[in-house]
Amino acid sequence: MQLGQVKLAGGESIRAARRKVHGIALALGFAPVAATRIQVAASEICRRFALAGRDPTLDISLMGHGIRPGITLSFESGAEPGGYLGAGQAFDEFQAIEAEDRFRLRAFALLPDAAFEVDERVAARLTGIMSERSREELMSEVQATNENLRKHQEELETTVEHRTAELRDAQKAADEANKAKSAFLANMSHELRTPLNAILGYSEMLEEEWDDLGHDEFVDDINKIHQAGEHLLALINDVLDLSKIEAGRMTIFREDVDVDELIGSVVSTIRPLVDKNGNTLKVECSSDVGVIYTDMTKVRQTLFNLLSNASKFTDAGEITLRADRETKEGAAMLQISVSDTGIGMSEEQIRKLFQAFSQADDSTSRKYGGTGLGLAISRRFCRMLGGDLTVTSVDGEGSTFTCTLPYDPDSSKAEGGE
Repeated sequence: MQLGQVKLAGGESIRAARRKVHGIALALGFAPVAATRIQVAASEICRRFALAGRDPTLDISLMGHGIRPGITLSFESGAEPGGYLGAGQAFDEFQAIEAEDRFRLRAFALLPDAAFEVDERVAARLTGIMSERSREELMSEVQATNENLRKHQEELETTVEHRTAELRDAQKAADEANKAKSAFLANMSHELRTPLNAILGYSEMLEEEWDDLGHDEFVDDINKIHQAGEHLLALINDVLDLSKIEAGRMTIFREDVDVDELIGSVVSTIRPLVDKNGNTLKVECSSDVGVIYTDMTKVRQTLFNLLSNASKFTDAGEITLRADRETKEGAAMLQISVSDTGIGMSEEQIRKLFQAFSQADDSTSRKYGGTGLGLAISRRFCRMLGGDLTVTSVDGEGSTFTCTLPYDPDSSKAEGGE
């Protein structure tokens, strides 16, 4: 019956081995004097093996010797110690065993009572003795654990410092690359708009001239050139707006804006696009919306983007534009919502909706076209003006976009500067 092992690492481990041997001897029926004699002998052997070094251990077991049981102490080390032979007098059997890589010493002491049986109670007591640990052992383990934790903490802190520095450098490089990209897009957009405006101008002139001359067969082709140019110009303007925002060069021009007039202007502009897909547009404007101090151009562009998307993604449905004056955290806010009964969106599609150059999914882009910049720019505009743009949607049933803007910009912290 194997009772346990003690590693002989130093003075404390030798004292622990001595206590365990003495306690087990008493538990197995040895008289106190005999138990002390075995304890002293075992302690001396432990000391000799500890001095020899090379991972010395003591295994304690209970086994039979002929017809009588006894306690066996098996000492082992990577090198043969000296001066241990005198301790053999305390045992009934004392045998050294040499191997190629380890030296073993077996000490056996017969139990006083040949009829001694290890019942559950004795077994529990023996297990308790082997598992018992002194305060010094526990403190030593706690100190070792604390030291390991301290070393791990230092290593972790060093690693975190390195990773933080790497992330800081990577973030700095990414910011510089983003600014360079935005500056390039802004400059390139300006360069593209100049010849494009010339194309639009000349196409308008040709359209009017050929119309006056009665060459209707050419007018349709010229009109297609003009429409394609306007579409390309709109895309370039979106890229320019986004690049200005990212480069921090987008400015805000606030003025008093009559909300009713603004909405009426946007609705009249968007009406042909609404009718194109057989949709109906319903406008609900509260009587107290009044005048808001904001950037009219950016709000107009935001509303036009929302209504344009609603018209594009809805067929023979209903689009509702509603404007209300709300109070949020004590501040007066203008809330404009655009709802439709169109294709709607899933939760996954909503999560990436406001990312630049992103649409609900690839199939949406292929079917409906667009660059995916309109909503990203619209949300940036709303936040620059101290508000926000949010969305709720049910896949297959429709979507509602809500633009919230402060009447008093000083009451809300905006992202952009004047």
